[in-house]
Amino acid sequence: MERGGLKSAELIIIDDDQMILKILKRVLEENGYSVLIFNNPEIALTKLKESGVCPKLIIIDYYMPNMTGLEFYQEIKKYFKDIKCIFMSGNIPSDITISNCIDFISKPFNLYRLLSLIKEKLNR
Repeated sequence: MERGGLKSAELIIIDDDQMILKILKRVLEENGYSVLIFNNPEIALTKLKESGVCPKLIIIDYYMPNMTGLEFYQEIKKYFKDIKCIFMSGNIPSDITISNCIDFISKPFNLYRLLSLIKEKLNR
């Protein structure tokens, strides 16, 4: 866990790709967001449930070992009904449209588009 931990994190990023995590963390922090990263959705889920703190937004890779982004989202919604989430993936999943109110961005993505989507999502 990083400085400030969950209580101060506005954005949580979950991806099994360390390079994506590092790049997104750097870019988002440079744009004024406090960010916490996880490379495992199960650990993120446990930490969020234990803390009781709902971040403003979760950005999560759709395809990961052991738990998909959609499974994570469905589980975290049990604890934080108002959680906002953006999915990202190199492949558009066929079941993504099942979950209305979820935004999706394709990898590789334009960072300006991601920043715009984050701002839009936080202002809803």
